[in-house]
Amino acid sequence: MKLIPILFLLTVFSTVQANDNTVYLGIQYSDIEGKDTDNNIENNAAIARLGFITPNNWGLEARTGVGVDDDDLGPVKIELDRIYGLYGLYHFPVGEKLTVYPLIGWSQVKYKASFQGRSAFKDKDGLSYGVGVEAYGVNLEWVRYIDTSELEVTAIAVGYNYHFD
Repeated sequence: MKLIPILFLLTVFSTVQANDNTVYLGIQYSDIEGKDTDNNIENNAAIARLGFITPNNWGLEARTGVGVDDDDLGPVKIELDRIYGLYGLYHFPVGEKLTVYPLIGWSQVKYKASFQGRSAFKDKDGLSYGVGVEAYGVNLEWVRYIDTSELEVTAIAVGYNYHFD
């Protein structure tokens, strides 16, 4: 069953590539800060990106990522278990290979708390928004992945996108 969404995405992106759109694949290293009503949590994550940009600069992007480290709140270890989402973007061309882009979409974030061999999970989904800049495939971004009264998750990321022109 897990193969069906992957096959669906591959079909969509192969159709997109056939229609003069630019498909890209990327990776980001993100510094993620999570804030709930009681704590601030700092994690780093590796995030994979797959997207396309139309000839008129609109884009659609899927992301998935995992935490690469833990944060300690006293004896409790907090890790970013996963993050994923779907986003719409518009690339404002500033130069030949330089664009600035806002993004808006939906994300889900899942945290894992561990204490003395026991674990608990907390996940939240919601509206996401941000802004980024890309030059020659290298990108720098600020994204608010989750913005609710219960949880706020913000990231600053640097990465690279390979464009299949």
